[in-house]
Amino acid sequence: QKDAAALKQKYEQTEKERGELDARIKNAQEVVTRLEVEKNSFKKQLTQLKESSRSQDELAKQSEKKLNESTALGKKLEADLANTRKQIAELTAQGAKVQKL
Repeated sequence: QKDAAALKQKYEQTEKERGELDARIKNAQEVVTRLEVEKNSFKKQLTQLKESSRSQDELAKQSEKKLNESTALGKKLEADLANTRKQIAELTAQGAKVQKL
């Protein structure tokens, strides 16, 4: 009977330890699941940031292109204005000559 009592006690202790281990395993699995969810969330955020960065780079390139086009147009307009002023000066000079005649 001593052996039976000892075996019963050992069995109960083993069952108790098994229950504790099962609980620890369950907790660990929940932690792993939570970490996987967080990892997936971070991956999604990283993907969004990369896409946003690409979009910002594209916008910056487009802005730079527009700026270059505007600068070129501004220089052309300045040249046209200079030519127009030159033509006005020439016409004014011709008008003065005609008035003298």
